[in-house]
Amino acid sequence: MIASWLTRPGEHPLAARLLRLVRVLIMLDIAAVLAATGDLVVHRTTRQLPAPLWATLTFVSIGLGLLLGLSWLIPRRPPWRSE
Repeated sequence: MIASWLTRPGEHPLAARLLRLVRVLIMLDIAAVLAATGDLVVHRTTRQLPAPLWATLTFVSIGLGLLLGLSWLIPRRPPWRSE
């Protein structure tokens, strides 16, 4: 399902180029979620989670959320055409 969101066969090259950074940010956010899930699975019996890892994942997720929010609020202007 994630691969279908990030790669679209037959997509227009300009649309693919404009959405490349957003797709990279989404992939990084998915990686942070998978790392957190993996850590929860590994430490499910010890009840002691590593605080530095969770602090890093929190700051990464907040930063990625802010960047994705900015990409939604401040769209790029379309390239200027000379006709």
